[in-house]
Amino acid sequence: MLKWLRRSPRRDPDEPWLIASTDEEGHRVLYRMRQTLPEGIDTARYPHLINIYWRFDGATNDGMPAIAVYDRMAELERALEPLEGPETGFLVLSITGNNRKEWAWYVTEPSAYMERANAALAGVEPFPVEFEAALDAAWSSFRDLLATVGKRES
Repeated sequence: MLKWLRRSPRRDPDEPWLIASTDEEGHRVLYRMRQTLPEGIDTARYPHLINIYWRFDGATNDGMPAIAVYDRMAELERALEPLEGPETGFLVLSITGNNRKEWAWYVTEPSAYMERANAALAGVEPFPVEFEAALDAAWSSFRDLLATVGKRES
């Protein structure tokens, strides 16, 4: 069961984020996610779910990334942050733990997102990530997670 830890405002204090924790295969896993759907958007315009996966060896750190790896992950997230908005899509979730980092974005079109992501990452040392796209026009993955967190333990 996900346990709500604290609210974590991001750039816009009107769009609160929260941090939740769960146990997965004996490792602590942290979820940083939007607390609600992005304000004022028509989710039907963003029917594609892009997951970005970064697998790492966290054996010596209880499944969490080493500081140097974490810093590179933060660099990737900062580089992709300008893509967020009505033109491209919205980051809704970040998961860290159990030897992986994952970001979930809902976007207008996967090819347009990838084109913009590649441009944002041009000239930067490559990141060991995999991108996966799926159709989720109802935002079911995110809505299901919100419902799970809504049932969280206080």
